[in-house]
Amino acid sequence: MVRKLFIAVLLSGFAFSLPAANGLKTFKPAQEMYAVKAGTVINTEIEFESEPGFVLTGWNCTLIRKNSAPEFFQKSEVKIRPHKTHKDYDAIDIVKYNTLPQAQAAGKFPVRINTAGMPVGEYAMLIQGRWVKDGKAFYPGGMIYVAVTEADNGKFAPTAQTPGAAANAAKKAAPTPKWCQKIAVTPNPATAAAGSKIAFSCDYEALPGEFFGGYVVLVLRKNAPAAFFDQNQAKVKKHPTASGYDSLIIKPFAFSPNQAAAKIAFELDSTNYPAGDYELYLQIRVVKSDGKTTAYPSYPVNLSIK
Repeated sequence: MVRKLFIAVLLSGFAFSLPAANGLKTFKPAQEMYAVKAGTVINTEIEFESEPGFVLTGWNCTLIRKNSAPEFFQKSEVKIRPHKTHKDYDAIDIVKYNTLPQAQAAGKFPVRINTAGMPVGEYAMLIQGRWVKDGKAFYPGGMIYVAVTEADNGKFAPTAQTPGAAANAAKKAAPTPKWCQKIAVTPNPATAAAGSKIAFSCDYEALPGEFFGGYVVLVLRKNAPAAFFDQNQAKVKKHPTASGYDSLIIKPFAFSPNQAAAKIAFELDSTNYPAGDYELYLQIRVVKSDGKTTAYPSYPVNLSIK
């Protein structure tokens, strides 16, 4: 079985070149094929180049049912994100979404995958980036192939890229995006105890001729502890095809008359927030120069609940 997978990969090649519309020009793992015993930690890196105007802001790693050993999806500790229509596309988070310390147009980023608890079999894992241009996000990526040759007695859990509290400390505020002159959120990242209230402030300046027209704060399923979405199911806005992009409104939309600059202040009550890392999105209503056309770009705000 292992040999079959490796031969198939070699015959198909592994030089990813994706459409310009998706933002990604090339995507090359340092090593694309692995044969390991369960419990081995795979450390690799991805070299990439973006199309002009695009930057990479973060990444995650997922596995779908049809690309996995069947026994893996039967394990009790595995949290499955069911596909709306096709069971073969049910997914497991191997690595949850990680924000890069700084957005990049080209370069390398490290990937760490712990195979503890993975049954013997063959796995094709999707490493998916978040590429941004003009406030719009695209999610191309590529595969790495793992053959687990010997099982262990471990339990599977998504792999943290930086152990413990250092993971959130390593996150830095994203650079100023191209859709505004200035945006600065404080604190970002933020750390708080469950049940506490966290006060945020934001200084925002629109591009010349454009205006700030309001904001909303939301979070995607893939960027929050699973328990947070489980306990708020009635409020979840379902994505039509990918459950990882289901969303929850954290702060409802606050309208503002058109203004070139704004100081935003909002407070989050973390009562009933499960412990873990959250990447919130502060979504700005940008009013274009004609006074009618609007856009809704997002800015990441990292929050860790202890």
